[in-house]
Amino acid sequence: ISACEKGAQYEKALELFISAQSVGFFSKVWVSDSKIDLHGCCVSVARTVLSLFLHELRSGLRATCDVVVVTGRGNNSGGDAVLPSEMRKFFAEESIDITEIPSNPGRFLLKKSDLDLLSVC
Repeated sequence: ISACEKGAQYEKALELFISAQSVGFFSKVWVSDSKIDLHGCCVSVARTVLSLFLHELRSGLRATCDVVVVTGRGNNSGGDAVLPSEMRKFFAEESIDITEIPSNPGRFLLKKSDLDLLSVC
């Protein structure tokens, strides 16, 4: 998945993620319809997860609701945490607003009202 994502083969990365998920990998990513937990994912896998999430929203396969995205704070990273900032950057590139959760910088909120705009595009 990482090699495909880094090589701009995004469709292949999605296919590999879906295939891996169908046999039990990444089972803890989709906590519920309202929570995506990216703990333990590298940036390229996390981007693939979020790309799939947006694809499902845009195609009507997933209903919109407020969604909490958990990136963690990076406390267990070997150095500086990259996932929190990279996931915020991902949504900025997609022109999707996020709402910070001041009490927990290791997560942010995607509001239903912002996600509803995706399904009409």
